[in-house]
Amino acid sequence: MPPARIANYLQAEQAIDRIRPDADPNAVASLLVGACFHAAFLRYYAEGPTATAAPRATAEALTRSVVRPHLPLSASHGQ
Repeated sequence: MPPARIANYLQAEQAIDRIRPDADPNAVASLLVGACFHAAFLRYYAEGPTATAAPRATAEALTRSVVRPHLPLSASHGQ
């Protein structure tokens, strides 16, 4: 998914107060895509063309780590 589509989604979430107003959706999207690409690249580098996909938990952990700091304070507690 291109960073622009993710940024558009984050902007829509920001418009309904699910993402902090001071968050930069373009930067968050770029960081998320970059982290996922890096993880995929390392798997390919280590395992070659037959590399398996990363576990879903890897993508979920990357997403939480990149997005959670941009959630409203009340939404980011206890997750």
